[in-house]
Amino acid sequence: MTHDAFGSGHPDHVRTHEVVRQAALAAGIEGVRPAAGRPWRAGAVYGAAYPRSESAVLDALLASVGKRLRTVTDDMAHVAVDVRAWLDRKNAAIMAHRSETEGARSLPRLLARLPASERNAVMATEYFTRLDPRYLPGPERLEGLTV
Repeated sequence: MTHDAFGSGHPDHVRTHEVVRQAALAAGIEGVRPAAGRPWRAGAVYGAAYPRSESAVLDALLASVGKRLRTVTDDMAHVAVDVRAWLDRKNAAIMAHRSETEGARSLPRLLARLPASERNAVMATEYFTRLDPRYLPGPERLEGLTV
């Protein structure tokens, strides 16, 4: 699990995406990291994503401060996970990320300003895109290549 290639627009998240993808590929190549043990192939790699049809509230929040939400097409949102049971923990974790909550234009700060019912509705589902190229639409699809 990692971020999608957009990384929520945050450079650290984009880099995390790149590192996880590279690590998943390297894990299957014998000799790359001998101290890590035998090579293995990840069954799947997923990136957190925002599907367009489910992102209107977040997009509007960011637009209100001159920012733009980077979304994926709905057909790239391969998994939706209902996280309502963990919303208190999720919100606490987001709010504990001081570098993100102190900025007046940050998404966590904008979410914190919403009434709890609206914030919970926005945060209730996590979406993921499978990063294996076989599952991505469009001409960049590479049949048979797995991560």
